[in-house]
Amino acid sequence: VVIYEIKDDAANKISAYMAEQLKTMNRDDLTPANISFDKGRGVLMVNEFVDKATALDFNATLQKEKPIAEEFKTIKIQEFVISDKNFNTLYQTKELNTYLKFYRNNY
Repeated sequence: VVIYEIKDDAANKISAYMAEQLKTMNRDDLTPANISFDKGRGVLMVNEFVDKATALDFNATLQKEKPIAEEFKTIKIQEFVISDKNFNTLYQTKELNTYLKFYRNNY
């Protein structure tokens, strides 16, 4: 998941970036999708990984190869791996800082 502030045509730019990364990594099995997170932020999700380890490996590779935050330095971005269940909870509560703290402590 990539949560980004909505500015400078971020949704289109980040979607195009991720589509290119998926193509470069030969990951035709994964699908990027954008949704609104709240009034000022959007979410780019990449679905669907077979398991947590695969998702974490993908994220690590993406961070190593071409970190999204370095591509879009003018846009505030948070990247992390999250299960469907936890994403549903996050999406309902909007408690991003709470989840990020949990993520950093556990992954």
